[in-house]
Amino acid sequence: MAKKKKLSLEELLKQALVKDEDKPYDVPGNWVWTRLGAVMSLQGGGTPSKAVREFWNGSILWASVKDIKDRYLMQTEDSITELGFQNSSTFLAVPGDVILVTRISPGKSSIASVDVAINQDLKVIKKKLPINSLFLWGYFTLMISEIENMASGTTVKGITAEKVHSLPFALPPLAEQQRIVDIIESLFEKLDRAKELAQHALDSFENRKSAILHKAFTGELTRKWREENKIDTLDKIYETIKEQRLIITKNGKDKKDISELFDKWSLEDNLSDNGWIKLKAKMICDTITCGNTPTENISAEGEIPFLKVYNIVNNKIDFDYKSQFINESTHTTKLKSSILQPNDIVMNIVGPPLRKIAIIPNNYPFWNMNQAIVRFRPIDYVDAKYLFYCLINGETLDEVINETKGVVGQANISITQSRNLEIPIPPIQEQQEIVRILDNLLANEQKAKELCNVIDKIDYMKKAILARAFRGELGTNNPDEESALELLKEVLKEKI
Repeated sequence: MAKKKKLSLEELLKQALVKDEDKPYDVPGNWVWTRLGAVMSLQGGGTPSKAVREFWNGSILWASVKDIKDRYLMQTEDSITELGFQNSSTFLAVPGDVILVTRISPGKSSIASVDVAINQDLKVIKKKLPINSLFLWGYFTLMISEIENMASGTTVKGITAEKVHSLPFALPPLAEQQRIVDIIESLFEKLDRAKELAQHALDSFENRKSAILHKAFTGELTRKWREENKIDTLDKIYETIKEQRLIITKNGKDKKDISELFDKWSLEDNLSDNGWIKLKAKMICDTITCGNTPTENISAEGEIPFLKVYNIVNNKIDFDYKSQFINESTHTTKLKSSILQPNDIVMNIVGPPLRKIAIIPNNYPFWNMNQAIVRFRPIDYVDAKYLFYCLINGETLDEVINETKGVVGQANISITQSRNLEIPIPPIQEQQEIVRILDNLLANEQKAKELCNVIDKIDYMKKAILARAFRGELGTNNPDEESALELLKEVLKEKI
């Protein structure tokens, strides 16, 4: 068999360099465009048999995709023993190694801060020439969307080593790499601190909001108001609600069912400590129902706005995102039962996440919804805003959601569970007072949303910094330094 001819340095260089027409953008003259495969290779990992207990819970950290979250990898959820390490194809990354996810969430990366073994969905980047680890991590972070787009697979997406090797890579001189990572490290530390402070403020607001809602629906928020005001008696509340609910029954059977529900209801068994009565949602609302998705007559333009779960954002309707419409005929025939009108309350019943709740605004006279959303339309005696606040109070849905967690893989709430939600009902005058107080106290919600925007902007700023860094636009490059082409030649000479 003929011995394979070795290529000359010029031929190897021609293979390693990116052609002018394929260069993604211009970089400084002493940088060089090459392919990742010319300057690095990938080393895959493995998983010790999970059937052998002696292989697990040892002293060796063992990383999988779920551990690749931050810039540096310092700990893992799982660990293996020396025996597990020796009896598997796992590979040990050492401090400074860049770990790249190539399956499930391809493109994510971290820098190992400690010795850590990896599984088969991860790869360790083995550098063929000096490349700063933070510079390499920044490159993969900048390229994450491109890597995701290159991935393939039906159930689990992955990217091959060949595709990773083919990625274009702008290599700067060593000194410039260090200057770039110094700036990245400094700016990212400041941005991380700002993000941490914003997240802390947001968490604090959410905690205060939960505490306020708890006080509202246990009666504590309006205790003094109750003592100073004349309000409806329990008998009047019950009779008014029963009368209003029976008026809107749909047919004889519906009327019979609702009548029996009220007849079986006992004040003694449904009285809360603060003197409010507790009723099922179906006793205070018109028929609680979900929608459907028509097979036709649904488009980006039309007559009736058609809601999907993604249109419920931060407890409000955001219909600017992926707006869809149905025609009037579908709205009044096939989807007649799920017609929505301003002041109706909608809640998603298919998750995760659950607890997406909003009030229908009045910018359209009518709306409709798909099968993942239920509608609550309270009778006149129940203030719609009061019911909305009651539903976003975490305690109202806690029991139902805990039940869903008991079913493997389920994150849905049924229509029946929605209809049977227990709602505390004070007199209408107190409902309105609670709404007035909550409207004022929760006005800071806008401030919380602004904090969310700050967090998003910080992530965007990081990407912008990386984009400038990898174009050589941070103002740190010294054109008099030796070209990175010489670095590339050094590694290619080893193949001759």
